[in-house]
Amino acid sequence: MTHPLYKYGFVINYNTERIPNKGSAIFFHIGTSYTLGCTATSESNVISILKWLDPSKNPVIIQTPIQELGSF
Repeated sequence: MTHPLYKYGFVINYNTERIPNKGSAIFFHIGTSYTLGCTATSESNVISILKWLDPSKNPVIIQTPIQELGSF
């Protein structure tokens, strides 16, 4: 992936069973605007998250309005 938005980022596990018409992947990457299904934030935020992220702990990303966080 050679686009500048993907300079830093990671794959959010999605459709690993390859179900047709469900999409192929969701990326967490650099960005300053909306995406077409991915999640984007500033380069410094992506770098901070990458330094913190520990795949061995099976991390989960929850994207919801803050008032809904109690549901998870």
